Amino acid sequence: ESWKLGWKAFFKPTEVAPGVIVRPPWSDQLKSKVDVIIDPGLAFGTGTHATTQLAAQLLVKQLEGQPSLKVLDQGCGSGILSLIAARLGHQVVGVEIDPMATRSAQENLPLNQFSQKDVTFISDDQVPNGPFDLVVANIIAPVLIDLASQITAVCQETIILSGLLVAQEDRVLKAYQGWVISERITSGQWVGLILKRVE
Repeated sequence: ESWKLGWKAFFKPTEVAPGVIVRPPWSDQLKSKVDVIIDPGLAFGTGTHATTQLAAQLLVKQLEGQPSLKVLDQGCGSGILSLIAARLGHQVVGVEIDPMATRSAQENLPLNQFSQKDVTFISDDQVPNGPFDLVVANIIAPVLIDLASQITAVCQETIILSGLLVAQEDRVLKAYQGWVISERITSGQWVGLILKRVE
């Protein structure tokens, strides 16, 4: 409860990717291409962490200007990446193992004038049935490895991985057999990857 109250003093509008602003409900809208309102409650995710920003940057690159795609946000937390994808015009399913985080993500939908028809948030530790055009997973490396076979089974074209350290990259990639790095960006000790299926 102290976190629920205390974080509000530190949550300021953050540019998580070029032209993409994540802000709290009490902050005025800033000039941006994409405006996302987040009240994380007790969930992880205000957009300030490097791994979220890496994932957001890669997600925007893949989705901006594209026709509507089916997107899976695995480990969605407070729903930031899901809401960015929805704001760019895509159909999104967000999955989170923590029911409290799922509830927070669902509560962020009306703040952004979305409904469950636009973004579906579910509480589960499994990857839902696909197919999905793109899967984004901003999760710690051991979980990226554990879920690799399920993610690759439901993804048709593009996987975005974040949440892993540079030192963990090779170990994570070994779990994604049949996929190759299309783009790689770093922030300090963290790395974000776009993987494409080997033709």
